Amino acid sequence: MATKDDVPTLRSVVQRFEDSAELLGRLDESLASLAIIRSQQLDGAQSLQSTSEQLAQYASTLSSANELIRDSLEKVRASLEAAGKFIEGTDMNAVQQAMERTETAVKASVESSETRDEATKARVEALSGTVNEMFVYLKSELKAAADAKTQAETEKARLQAELDEIQRKIGYLTPRVRMKAGL
Repeated sequence: MATKDDVPTLRSVVQRFEDSAELLGRLDESLASLAIIRSQQLDGAQSLQSTSEQLAQYASTLSSANELIRDSLEKVRASLEAAGKFIEGTDMNAVQQAMERTETAVKASVESSETRDEATKARVEALSGTVNEMFVYLKSELKAAADAKTQAETEKARLQAELDEIQRKIGYLTPRVRMKAGL
């Protein structure tokens, strides 16, 4: 038979319900906290995925730019070689001296032709003008070649700096991203 001690009192039953309600409230708070943490983890994972995709796209863009820069550097190199061969094969002083000797000879011919007939004098003057024009033209071509070489060297230096910068940025990428991007 049940004794008085075995029968729960109303107060003890109420206390158990209050304790149970408090535990359920704490459980609700814990579940809400877990839901927030889960949501934050999902947001973080999505952000990482988005960043990874953007990084892969950036790496692909860098790879394309790198190819274009390599092609440009090759063209600049070829232009520099051609300009260098032209300039190396041309003795500027010798060309200028030859032109000056020619001009002096033409002037001497003009002066001596004063005693000759007017037709011959006109031909010599025309020849002198042509020689002078050729001299001016050759001077301008030599200057243009030297300017082109200087410009090509400047462009080569700029492109090399860009290539170095791109390669430096690629170096910051993780090996996994570089492998995905084919770098």
